[in-house]
Amino acid sequence: AAETLSLGDRVALVGVLAVGQQTQSARAQLQAAMRRVDARSLRALTPGTLGDLLALADAFDVAFPDPATKRLAEHLLPPAKRH
Repeated sequence: AAETLSLGDRVALVGVLAVGQQTQSARAQLQAAMRRVDARSLRALTPGTLGDLLALADAFDVAFPDPATKRLAEHLLPPAKRH
């Protein structure tokens, strides 16, 4: 089931798990998401979900697949949502 989730749905799942204090499961889901993240999947995210992905990656210290993918995610985030 979780294997077939879109990136956006997986980010939402990670958020729910994190709020529920299921940090080990949240980290595992985020790591699984990062293994499949690419430019196309990033562009499909809403600004809110993209912001959540970046925040969760920072909070759980989970790296993007490569620096270019992280830069793209940061670039796609609207200026008003950047920290």
